[in-house]
Amino acid sequence: MFDVACETLFHFLEKESELLHSATDALFLRAQVCPQLALFSQKQLTCQQTFKPHFDALVLRGLHAVTDFSGAVDVSLCLGSKQRDENFILFAAGIDALRHGGTFLSCLPKDLGAGRFEKELHKVGGQPLSYVKNHCRVFGITNDGTCKPEVLEQWRSLARMQTVSGTCLLSRPGVFGWDKIDQGSQLLVSQLPALRGSVAALGSGYGFLSQHVLQSSELRELHLFEAEKIALDASRESLLRDPQAPKLHFHWHDVSSGLPEKSFDAIVTNPPFHTGKQVNIALGEKFIQVAARALKKEGALYLVANSSLPYERTLQKHFRVYEQLISQRGFKVLKAVL
Repeated sequence: MFDVACETLFHFLEKESELLHSATDALFLRAQVCPQLALFSQKQLTCQQTFKPHFDALVLRGLHAVTDFSGAVDVSLCLGSKQRDENFILFAAGIDALRHGGTFLSCLPKDLGAGRFEKELHKVGGQPLSYVKNHCRVFGITNDGTCKPEVLEQWRSLARMQTVSGTCLLSRPGVFGWDKIDQGSQLLVSQLPALRGSVAALGSGYGFLSQHVLQSSELRELHLFEAEKIALDASRESLLRDPQAPKLHFHWHDVSSGLPEKSFDAIVTNPPFHTGKQVNIALGEKFIQVAARALKKEGALYLVANSSLPYERTLQKHFRVYEQLISQRGFKVLKAVL
């Protein structure tokens, strides 16, 4: 999705060359490395990104990467998300970043509701822009001073932390599964014993697994590793409310890049297994490999996964023993010991 939408968005910028010719600076929201960024080689480009692997890739390419942006630019861009409310948050951020006369552009595949989002964006006012290519739609506005503040404020408000139904935890759009309890994670907590010592939650999200571990265990410390900064910030805000909690460590970190070796007595995880829309079991396998190196001798990994994912072969390779604790509603909980 990203590659085609990115190609389409930058094709429009090349086609409408005057947009960039008169601009001195630009902001790319939720940016990723792509060849088309060369179009900004003569401009001051800021790349905003809160997902650690993409952030690190931007920095590695020598680009100016930030997690938050304040300031004003002539052009702001974003590629749309699969989450409805996250798109409105991005629209508001992109428009808020514009100087008078500046242009905001977004791009979405048609099958993700691009036409509907274009109509919603144009309700804010400004001079509309639109372009269709590669089954994607580029749409945007030029800030001519007519943008409606009440619409922008409604979109901004979606970025505020909200309580996840059935929990006392906070989350917001932009976090995977942000507004519900994941069924796999719920099954995992039903099988967890009381944990002790130093424990890590890998891919900790907004903190559902971590909260359960805190409430049901006698820990020395708990480390949360999460690649999406928005999710990590939500878990920090939720879990630090409890003054009786053990020492908590929050790590904005790409787990697949590795962890401190032989550091933890137990690890819990509901590892990711998608890249975009594609199943990618290599992600979960990497989590298992990293966990094996990060556990102390006799340390235990507790993992939940879709029943069809063949993680057992990886567990067999990296752990002394493993077992399936439960299989239910399309999920399985596995325990492995070094």
